[in-house]
Amino acid sequence: MARPRSILGLLLLAWFAWSRLGGERSRPQTPGDRGLQTAVLKDGFAVTYTGDAGRRVVEIDAQGQRRREVALPLPGDLRLIGTSIGSVVGWQDDKKLRLARIDDLTEVDTFGHQVRQLCEGVASNAQRFGVGWLEGDDTVWVLHGPAADAADGERTGPIAPPCHRSERSGVCAGAPPCHRSERSGVCAGAPPCHRSERSGVCAGALGAPARNDWCGVASAEQNIALMWRSGDRMSIVMCSKRACSNLPASFTLDRRLPLLGVGCLRNACLLATRDESGRPRLSLVTTTGRGKWNQPVAASGAVSIVAAGDRAFAVGYAGPDGAEVIRLDRDGKVTALLRDPAAGAPALAWSDGRLLIARFRGDALIHDTVALAR
Repeated sequence: MARPRSILGLLLLAWFAWSRLGGERSRPQTPGDRGLQTAVLKDGFAVTYTGDAGRRVVEIDAQGQRRREVALPLPGDLRLIGTSIGSVVGWQDDKKLRLARIDDLTEVDTFGHQVRQLCEGVASNAQRFGVGWLEGDDTVWVLHGPAADAADGERTGPIAPPCHRSERSGVCAGAPPCHRSERSGVCAGAPPCHRSERSGVCAGALGAPARNDWCGVASAEQNIALMWRSGDRMSIVMCSKRACSNLPASFTLDRRLPLLGVGCLRNACLLATRDESGRPRLSLVTTTGRGKWNQPVAASGAVSIVAAGDRAFAVGYAGPDGAEVIRLDRDGKVTALLRDPAAGAPALAWSDGRLLIARFRGDALIHDTVALAR
């Protein structure tokens, strides 16, 4: 049997964004208290959670049937993503980002120089995956690659167009010269990026002149949304396979208000926050920073939000009537999808017209998939 390819062989490039951050840290809560997360695989879904026996990953087919379950001897916070070689987890260890297949945690690829914390969330859909982190020098990184086998002619090595920096936003679109990882040495050039000795893929970064306390990552159809908060401002930048936008969307979000969840389309993001009275609300914000509408939602805690096609979101939360999942289109129209009075907060994933709804009823993990067209 052929040995699986290195994870780093999947990565196209890690793009980055100047982020003028410095506000209060805001961490969306993980659904329930079991670290429940979902990811999209090229032929189904994956769920990870923490139980009495420790951290586990369950792989599920498109119809919601369990294929297998794998124990992960990894304590603490981690990120689950689907790649062309299957389920992969990322975690922070010794100021590095480590990535490994769930089948072999000894074959680890390492990124970062002085990783301070992982970004909240991941990008995980049928097209691309992404994991973000903050460096000790306050740079914000997002590492990404294809979720399935690369299309014919698609480049799977580093892409290095020139860097065009915006005077207004400070965002640099393009790959800088490379500063390799500790295993492979250093090559001249600044700002730095990190190259894997095994794959040669260079993960680029942008610097940030101010203190960063929070960042987030989400899928945005074929793009990846990279987010940060700075005081009473929140910013979102969209990153394609080749570059991040020069103009992040920036809008007011009181630093005292927690972010309960976020999900994105390619041109808008849906945010779940609390208002000044503590009531949860959903707000649609475009990539120009304009708020389109907001409406209340009966969530008691974390809210799971994923794009369902290119014009709607699936939103899951625990409320007074148990677990609820709704479809919410760009105009704010709500369609009920599921109500489970005995379940806690769900975690969602969407791919190819199927929505995974993972949640706990007591100690039992439930993982249904339902048809949900674009």
